[in-house]
Amino acid sequence: MEPKKLIRIELVFPDKLIKAPVIYIAAKKFNLVPNIFSAEITETKGKVELELEGKIIDLKQAIRYFERKGIGVKQKYEYKKI
Repeated sequence: MEPKKLIRIELVFPDKLIKAPVIYIAAKKFNLVPNIFSAEITETKGKVELELEGKIIDLKQAIRYFERKGIGVKQKYEYKKI
């Protein structure tokens, strides 16, 4: 069984993706467990801080998915493998 990891990231959304369910889609697509800590959403921008738990390869793929969508990703913390 591949080890899992828990990371905390900040996502900055462009206005065109504010209403899109990209966190949900990434969680389902890459078998991750999201935990949202804070969110600031307006008509023109969105910022979400969340933890993602999952296999290392899946976490990396989710980050690439967000970046390809045009979402800014800033890694805040990386926790031990669980």
